[in-house]
Amino acid sequence: MVTHTTVVRAVRGRSEQLGQCLHTLQEPMQQMVGCLGFAVTRVPGDPASWQLQGCWQSDADLHEFFVAPRLQQVFDQAIRHCLLASVEC
Repeated sequence: MVTHTTVVRAVRGRSEQLGQCLHTLQEPMQQMVGCLGFAVTRVPGDPASWQLQGCWQSDADLHEFFVAPRLQQVFDQAIRHCLLASVEC
């Protein structure tokens, strides 16, 4: 089992929009082969930041998450709409 946490910070005043964008990942990622759990949550005490937390059966499954077209689409959208300030993996 492999776990990961990614913290995504919104541009000032754009946290709700970023959260909506990131939440579109939850269901598709949970359906990926090898996914044992995936959640998008707000970072406690930091309303501008969101966490992507996943649990995967193997390193290969985690790698497939990071190269998944849906993940790329969501981050492309966040960048195009100027929602994304930073990403920390």
